[in-house]
Amino acid sequence: MRDNCYKQFTKTDKFINHELGDHVHIVDDVYAFSILAKLSSKETTQPMINIFVRELYKILLNHTITAFFPKVEKNIETRMKSYHQLGEFEATIIDPNTKVLVTDIARAGMIPGQICFDTLNFYLNPDNVIFDHIMASRDISVEQQKVNTVLAGLKITPQFSDGFILIPDPMGATGSSISRVINMYKEMHKNVTFITLHLIITPEYVRTMKEQHPDIHVISLRYDRGLSPQHVLDAPIGKFFDEEKSLTETKYILPGAGGLGEIINNNYV
Repeated sequence: MRDNCYKQFTKTDKFINHELGDHVHIVDDVYAFSILAKLSSKETTQPMINIFVRELYKILLNHTITAFFPKVEKNIETRMKSYHQLGEFEATIIDPNTKVLVTDIARAGMIPGQICFDTLNFYLNPDNVIFDHIMASRDISVEQQKVNTVLAGLKITPQFSDGFILIPDPMGATGSSISRVINMYKEMHKNVTFITLHLIITPEYVRTMKEQHPDIHVISLRYDRGLSPQHVLDAPIGKFFDEEKSLTETKYILPGAGGLGEIINNNYV
């Protein structure tokens, strides 16, 4: 049976309008935004923090798959096929042979990475889904306004090609850690599409990506620019991009949600 209604699930426009460029995607989803508001609230504690993080990354992954993953047409026989010849339909679905490498940047990215990996195994052939682990830390010099990323440990696949590399990291603050990881991957893997998935990103993060990795796609639920002048806050996102600002001297996001690496693990070291 050919029915056009089963081919409507390929919309890719569930992102808000802005002037940051075609590679930055801010999700237009009031349900997700409402959960993120709860997560950001100072009254929210464990176990709700990690419950919210898990739910938000399922939503982010859903938007990512809908927007970027290849689709195929498939004829599906339902249980009614045993009783009637019309018990089948043709539909557009995610290509189950899509190859994906998920990267967990510890420590804030541990839960998001696990959620993405486990969820992708529902959609795709599990043989094509890989989970990498990277331990990264930031060395911040307040005096020099400089952030250095140290990769302390790696458990990663040596070869990957013709697929997607997903980097789920809750807070896109400076971009230093993710940029370092992408540089490493670009030397190792060929013909891949990079997508970073965040709860919150900053203008500073977007600048880093535009300057160092203009080819990657950035997806986020929120864009924070809390230290910007009022005329910037009144304008559409990216209208006065050079004046947009969010990071404190110690590289925390305003209004932000606090250090997600700390609150997810309840460890403030």
